Amino acid sequence: MMDLLIKNGSLLDGLGSPAVRRDIGVTGDRIAAIAPDLSHVSARQVIDAAGLTVAPGFIDIHSHTDFTILRNARAESKIRQGITTELVGNCGFTAAPVREKHSGALMDYLVNTTMLTEEEQESWRWPSQADFMETVRERGTGINLAFLVGHGTLRVAVMGLEKREAGPEEIKQMQHLLEEELARGIWGFSTGLQYEPARFAGKDEIVALAETAAAFRALYATHMKSESATLLESLADSIEASRRSG
Repeated sequence: MMDLLIKNGSLLDGLGSPAVRRDIGVTGDRIAAIAPDLSHVSARQVIDAAGLTVAPGFIDIHSHTDFTILRNARAESKIRQGITTELVGNCGFTAAPVREKHSGALMDYLVNTTMLTEEEQESWRWPSQADFMETVRERGTGINLAFLVGHGTLRVAVMGLEKREAGPEEIKQMQHLLEEELARGIWGFSTGLQYEPARFAGKDEIVALAETAAAFRALYATHMKSESATLLESLADSIEASRRSG
């Protein structure tokens, strides 16, 4: 006996193929069978999906759910849209790494993304984004999350809210922090170059971090300096960073 039988639905496989009428049998958390007709199979729960489409869970490739998931672990607003996986940690803003020296600066920086109570600010002390990820994992979620670490947060950890380009030693420190994150399962890094203090980053700073990501075959998700007046220049900078870093 299967746990779940979804019958009479129009199945989309996620590969671009046309929809086909298929029945789907599920045992535990695994698809056990896909066939034109599974009416002979008994199941604890049966869903008649006639007139409906059945598809793999959708992936939200750009999300900020990492700043709400500890308050609402069920994430129903996403589940009810069919989203089952999200890439979080975008636009350069992430919960960690937190360095005590610049923790106040980080709280100021994160105002662009989330409003934290005084109590939350006092307990917001994850040494790394990987530690924050483990906290989320331990508490449980209704969705799958893949984590990036924010360039802006890395920058604040190393040099606070300084409105200038990072020096060679500061860039090396950011690379070291990123390397530690990637080694512990973070998927890559993101920028928010439209926001302070990240907007003061020089090209070499971004290229160096992209080189670190490339060494791990990790992602670089860019939020460019401009999406309007200097759009083409910002696109060119993003392409240059990719080319130079490999």
